[in-house]
Amino acid sequence: MKHQTITLPALKQAVSDELARRKERRYARPTGAAQYLGVSLATLWRWNAERDDFPRPRKIGPRATVWDLNEIDAWLDAQQAK
Repeated sequence: MKHQTITLPALKQAVSDELARRKERRYARPTGAAQYLGVSLATLWRWNAERDDFPRPRKIGPRATVWDLNEIDAWLDAQQAK
């Protein structure tokens, strides 16, 4: 395995970019959230109903629901840690 050397300014920039990305809210409608997770729409809604630890959707209008993709990323990280 070959090691790559990274300069301190480049490392600081990479960390800064990642932190900015995590603070930036990314939302997806149900179909997009299901595609993001690689599951069916039915599975997405079932997880929402049955899993207490699954991120909750937000209503942004009378007929519009979205999931925060940052919360989904955090949930996926927690699932991998188990």
